[in-house]
Amino acid sequence: NRNRSVFASAGVVGGQNGALSYFRTRRDGEVINHGNTDVIHCQPGDVVEVRGPGAGGYGLPSQRETEAVMQDVRCGYLSVAAARAQYGVVIVDDGVDESATARLRAAMPQRAAQHFEHGEARNRFETLWTPQRYQLLTAFLAGAPVSWRHFLKTQVFRAVAEIGETADMNQIFSDLHQRYPAMANN
Repeated sequence: NRNRSVFASAGVVGGQNGALSYFRTRRDGEVINHGNTDVIHCQPGDVVEVRGPGAGGYGLPSQRETEAVMQDVRCGYLSVAAARAQYGVVIVDDGVDESATARLRAAMPQRAAQHFEHGEARNRFETLWTPQRYQLLTAFLAGAPVSWRHFLKTQVFRAVAEIGETADMNQIFSDLHQRYPAMANN
């Protein structure tokens, strides 16, 4: 269950959300993303890559100590371009250009827009899956036989994803009852 391949770790008080994990295979120049697949079939020459997620940041990138950013560049954690783009730190000749850094950072946000930054994928998901929708889903599943619940949940998630924000939960539940009348008998 690698949900960090979809939803990034949250950043806090202005920190950016973390990098996503991935599980993929490189085969003959092609990249096959496995997402949350648990079993894959490999062929000779396949290269399977697994990368864990990055943690979300804490605090505004523009307020991070320039020497700490410089140390990350020296260690290979950040490129010079990433130090500039993400932290507003201008590096020239293996040193920090303090005046250029001050000018660049002055144009960056000085206050956090919100306490947590969850990332675009999580924000889109929560627009679709509101607390009200979850309450309806929970009540629907609670009324279903235990042996049917996981299956029904996946069917509801699939239907809502296909329909989008206008999805009528009660209509989806009714359609499932009609399509699978055996679940009422278990």
